[in-house]
Amino acid sequence: MDRTNVKVLGLCETNWTNKGSFQTHENKLVLFAGKDEGRVYSHGVAIILSNETSKALLGYSPISDRLLKIRI
Repeated sequence: MDRTNVKVLGLCETNWTNKGSFQTHENKLVLFAGKDEGRVYSHGVAIILSNETSKALLGYSPISDRLLKIRI
């Protein structure tokens, strides 16, 4: 993301469970949504925001394991 100057990166098929967010060691914010049930590791989406863009984040809504809405 830094090398190509990408500020918002969307990922699909992450295979992560549950919903949430975390900060990477490179100061990027990762928002993700996956399946809630059991140990089903399929589908899942995530959005990675640069440090500058994460400061402009107004909110996010994990709608399903295929859809994640953010407000910037």
